[in-house]
Amino acid sequence: MQIIYAAYGFAPPIDRVRPVVRYALASFSELIKLIPREGKLLDVGCGDGLLALLLRSVDKRTQPIMGVDIDSRKIHVAENLKLQDVNFLHKDVAELPPNTFDVVTVVHVLYLIPVALREGFLRECFRVLKPGGALILAVNMTTPKWKYYFAYFQEVIMVKWLGATKGATIRFSSYEEIAQWVTAAGGVN
Repeated sequence: MQIIYAAYGFAPPIDRVRPVVRYALASFSELIKLIPREGKLLDVGCGDGLLALLLRSVDKRTQPIMGVDIDSRKIHVAENLKLQDVNFLHKDVAELPPNTFDVVTVVHVLYLIPVALREGFLRECFRVLKPGGALILAVNMTTPKWKYYFAYFQEVIMVKWLGATKGATIRFSSYEEIAQWVTAAGGVN
């Protein structure tokens, strides 16, 4: 965690603490093991660039990485990490060309999107994947309940109280709901 805190040393306090909290609450070390080491990677909802930082600094990945987010303030923070061969763009995934990426990651973003738009969002993630590419979703689930309540409370603080995370909603989903959206959007669960 010291590497993360130090990497964001240029940022205001909330932007230094948020990636440390994200890292502590999410299983980034397990997530990184699932991401193929080869091919062009897109991180949708990249926020302050934490996943790219971990891939470059901790896991020593060299693959090209692009991060997109609708929050221009977070993109500004990510750009200031100055990671080699990583591009951060203030864009929506829908603005990107089709069949461009070998891997698309969506890390703890789905809960911020209104339920009615989630299938379409996932469809856009599949659209930018090359044939045979991989979509990797990291999501907060509704079980176990203790973890759900803890994550929900933390997100209320970040989204509603501090405004540190941009989101239209805070609604976690069950595995069954997510599997249904992934399948309807053209993926295999």
